[in-house]
Amino acid sequence: MLIEAYVDETGINKDDIAFCVAGYMVRANAGESMATAWQDVLDRYGIDYFRTSECLGGRVEPYGSLGKARCTALATELINLIRYNCMFGFAFCFSQRNYRIIENAKGKEYPYSFAIECILSAFLAEISNLSFRPKLEVFIESGQEKNTDVRRLLKELALDARNKGQEFSYSFERKGERHLLEAADMLAWHCQKHIKRCIAGLPIRKDFAALLDINHRVFQLCNTLDPDGQPNLQSTRLYVTDGKAIGDKEAMDEIAQIYQLGSRR
Repeated sequence: MLIEAYVDETGINKDDIAFCVAGYMVRANAGESMATAWQDVLDRYGIDYFRTSECLGGRVEPYGSLGKARCTALATELINLIRYNCMFGFAFCFSQRNYRIIENAKGKEYPYSFAIECILSAFLAEISNLSFRPKLEVFIESGQEKNTDVRRLLKELALDARNKGQEFSYSFERKGERHLLEAADMLAWHCQKHIKRCIAGLPIRKDFAALLDINHRVFQLCNTLDPDGQPNLQSTRLYVTDGKAIGDKEAMDEIAQIYQLGSRR
């Protein structure tokens, strides 16, 4: 059996509150029908491809012409396709500051390499728990394919997977060519938006809560500071939330504390 995974990121600029890499796993046959249905939805709204930040964020064109109500309806239809077809969603998020405390230890050139390693490792770990051994084919949003650090990392992951008896391949694709990358884009955008809402003391968005109806796992990298205000490498840990638990007050308070700490200079 073939399982596909789609991965996208948001927040790669240093001024962003958080960097998030997110993705979905889907059985290949379900992914094919989902992609067809996704295209049908876009055609009805007159959209070539879906970008969450443009539809739900600033509603720039062509979304501005749709109006708020139709933009919401469009996103809702796509969320329902994700809920119906996808097996599992993962996201890995961290502040730029929290990344820097492990940068030297991991030897990665910049946050993307570290995050893509974490999320692909999570995908491989998830399929290793299945009762059968599927092939995993990963589609990654294009833009990083020429980076030597990223390519080296992907080759190492593929080799390690083969040594463990797992079939693993990857390619870089563009939104519009692989519509399910737009599903990954939606999850990444919502995760970053949720962090901002946690800091602002606002509740979880209803559309994000609806998206989390299927199995999701969200990882937040966090650390404490030494008395002199420097990040403490030994205290680095992962704060993990499953599904809708990310919207619980206790979880939202914890996330707010992580990123308020991570943004301090």
